[in-house]
Amino acid sequence: KAVVSTQSTGEFNAASLGNEYLVMILMGFFDLPFKLALFGLASRVGRQRSCQLYLSLALGCLVLTAIPQTGLIPISGNFTLKTILVALGRAFAGSVFALLYIYTSEILPTLVRSVGMSACSTAARVGSLLSPLVILVNEVSPSIIYVFIVVCLMIAMGLLRKIPETLGHPLPNNLEDCVALFGKMDRSGEMEMLAKPEHNK
Repeated sequence: KAVVSTQSTGEFNAASLGNEYLVMILMGFFDLPFKLALFGLASRVGRQRSCQLYLSLALGCLVLTAIPQTGLIPISGNFTLKTILVALGRAFAGSVFALLYIYTSEILPTLVRSVGMSACSTAARVGSLLSPLVILVNEVSPSIIYVFIVVCLMIAMGLLRKIPETLGHPLPNNLEDCVALFGKMDRSGEMEMLAKPEHNK
């Protein structure tokens, strides 16, 4: 989310997108319905596939905004196709960020879930703090921002494939359950059905 949000504040500044207040309203307009749609999709097809789909769509929006002509196609008033694509890309990435809070808590075992969630949240905040620095690269070349965000998105999509699906499976209670969760993944990144652990009475 941090690197994709840079789109709206870096090379895509208020001057290039139109009225800055209307742009923020537009981005907020997409946020809620996209998040609700992602949560509904994740409960049907799984967390991993839903995140992959939304990240792919965010990547597609970013690639399309790199085409210079998108800033010349008017939509309404000061809004251009580029404005819509930036808002859509940010909404897709922001929705994945929201779902990852649920996905992460389902992967971490109960014994370290609180500590693990705190560590992940801290890492996310560090990324948000560093993302504005990417804007400074725009003074060298605007193309570097596109390459940076595309690479980050592709890395995120690649790492996401190594995380097992959690939909319809019991939460891991300890580290052994977590190891078993990752150990039962096949090459496609899907998870086989986990048998419920038998507890000795």
